[in-house]
Amino acid sequence: MGIKRDCMNKKKHKQISTKQFLVFICLCIVFLGAIITYDAFKDVVMIVNGIPVHKQEFKWSIEQNSDKVKDRLAKDYKISKRDFSWENQYGEKDAFQYLIDMSIENIVLIKVQQQEAQKRGLIKGITYKDFKKAWQKESKLREEKITNNQIVYGPSEYEEKQYYDYVMNNLIIQLKKHMGEQDLEITAEQIEQVYNLNKDYFLNKPLEQVKNNVELLIVSQYYEDQIMRLMKGTQINYINKEGIEEIKKEWGK
Repeated sequence: MGIKRDCMNKKKHKQISTKQFLVFICLCIVFLGAIITYDAFKDVVMIVNGIPVHKQEFKWSIEQNSDKVKDRLAKDYKISKRDFSWENQYGEKDAFQYLIDMSIENIVLIKVQQQEAQKRGLIKGITYKDFKKAWQKESKLREEKITNNQIVYGPSEYEEKQYYDYVMNNLIIQLKKHMGEQDLEITAEQIEQVYNLNKDYFLNKPLEQVKNNVELLIVSQYYEDQIMRLMKGTQINYINKEGIEEIKKEWGK
């Protein structure tokens, strides 16, 4: 009987040890998942329609819009640029908050266009991680071509922001072209109507000379209308206020 009881106790102890080990493994997986999630999102400033916006993208938007905001505030509040400060209050907000608001609007515009291009199969990845991977690949390819004395079109190497603008500008051209070809059937009547409404824009040249430009204008107007429609339906799922404050300190202007 004693031997049997000992065997049962050992078996029970083994079962408890197995359960404890499984619990430990599960906790490790959860903890590791939390670390990975934090690492993936620690540099995310906002999420637009489910698409993460990296801190670097937001910095670029701030840099791109800073002069516009400064000029607008200087004009609206009749102040000289010499007296301007990002810390000063203008109306209900300080100057930097105006810059943040415009930068958010600009980011939404970028992400809406990227997402629409992705839906139409014009681009695969639209996150900052996807872009950076493509930039590094392009940089390596150009470096190899130069080493092998092959022709390299454009600059010998792209700066990161320079390549981002290059990709985005080309993507807009492709998206606009795709919309014009797939969404529109431009008629002769439509061309004539748009031409008559915009003769000054076409410098009063005969329709036969500017017909292609009239069609481009129709496509551009359609493109802008569609992008504005998509922007109205945009969902900003998350804004990292601490991350924005960090950018403000780093920017320091």
